[in-house]
Amino acid sequence: MQHMQIPLNRNSSEPMYLQMVQFIKQQIAVGNLSSGSVLPSIRTMAERHGVSKTIVSMAYAELQAGGLVEGRVGQGTVVTASSKSSAQPVYLSPELSSTPGLMYDFLNRPAQECTINFAINSPSPDHLPLQAFNRYLRAVLNDGIGAALQYEPSEGYGPLRKAIARHLMDRGIVAAPEEIMITSGAQQAISLVIGELAAPGECVVVESPCYMGTLGICAGHSVRVVPVSVANGGIDMDVVEDVFKRMRPRLLYTMPSFQNPTGVTLDLARRKRLIEIASKYDVTIVEDGVCSELQLFGQSPPALHALGGPVIHCGSFSKSLLPGLRIGYIVAPPDVIRRLTLRKQMYDISNPGLFQRALTIFLDNDQFNPHLRKVLAVYRQHRDATLEALRNYMPEDVTWSEPEGGLGIWVRCPLQIDTTALYLDANQAKVTFAPGRVFFAANAPTNYLRISYGVETPKRIDEGIGLLAELIRKHMNQAVGHHAIL
Repeated sequence: MQHMQIPLNRNSSEPMYLQMVQFIKQQIAVGNLSSGSVLPSIRTMAERHGVSKTIVSMAYAELQAGGLVEGRVGQGTVVTASSKSSAQPVYLSPELSSTPGLMYDFLNRPAQECTINFAINSPSPDHLPLQAFNRYLRAVLNDGIGAALQYEPSEGYGPLRKAIARHLMDRGIVAAPEEIMITSGAQQAISLVIGELAAPGECVVVESPCYMGTLGICAGHSVRVVPVSVANGGIDMDVVEDVFKRMRPRLLYTMPSFQNPTGVTLDLARRKRLIEIASKYDVTIVEDGVCSELQLFGQSPPALHALGGPVIHCGSFSKSLLPGLRIGYIVAPPDVIRRLTLRKQMYDISNPGLFQRALTIFLDNDQFNPHLRKVLAVYRQHRDATLEALRNYMPEDVTWSEPEGGLGIWVRCPLQIDTTALYLDANQAKVTFAPGRVFFAANAPTNYLRISYGVETPKRIDEGIGLLAELIRKHMNQAVGHHAIL
């Protein structure tokens, strides 16, 4: 395939040599390059694509290390793999070098094959309150199926708004029902708030790294993202104040408890200072509380909303109860709720009444806290199994967070590791995780990944971490080989 032309994206955070590797792997996977095919020479490939010979050399070395090609005297670089034995799955999209394409792949891959799933930050399907919820669904249908399947008010089913108001009091959030709006999960809640309160081109401050869904929301609403680094104690307040002073942003988005992906929790002193700074510069805080109830150890500080100040609280029952309910909520002043309700009407009119009514009965019958205590005991075991496996298997240069709650652990690999390339190899070993680059708005480092432990058993967690550690060692050795070639 001497006339090969690779679509390189020079603005991508993905190194160009890896883009070459992924393209050639795909061509092998779909049969366009068969065993015995000769790749263009390093010089020809470099001139054709306007890149250095070093970049092409690195790409060919990566392919050779993976057993896909070999150098033969008198022939050049020859494909040794076939489409049947290719390391690249056929269904990987050409857009994998883009963040949305990569997100789609790792969020959907476990549904396509038997994979040890460290990618999905979700509760275990084995520990959902299915019997109780099924009972309440039947009660709703028996009580009056017509009403349950009609449109509900766009701001949400009234009795559910009251039930959530009572529910939030356990976390120190005091809100009247008219200050609560029901949404299709927390992601819609965040999208409605950012879309309504920040105009295109206005600044929104986010954590870095940040929940990937929020970054997508900001891009969709054409707002300017200003990332602030998250350290051991949470976002740096001195940097936040400087950004507020210089850029006058409209909103700040934060996940103060068990931040996704780092697991960091903002301590009480920083929470109070954040509210003080936001009040001073008239910045509205968008508080994402989706993981705040998943307290595995210790005691979490109160929600930002409970401390007063310009805070809009967004939450859901996706992590703590049932992801498929797609029921989230917003806590905000009544005039803001009215504006957000009008915006929601443009998207989906209202949430399904059947699920809203069943959740109301679930909450009114005090089923939530017993369920939460039960699943938190399970997640403690999962977290501890993950940390133990990391300590047992990982190379010394790999480090990780040890959060006191939530569902994920943030892992830092040596600088020479590209976790997107690692992700591709891990998929072949039937292990998947979230590559770190999807959590950064810009200048994404390539050596981070998130391991989520919610859905797997301790036995499979141990097996998956062991396989992942082997692959990291392999990539570390390959990086040493690349340096030797250069």
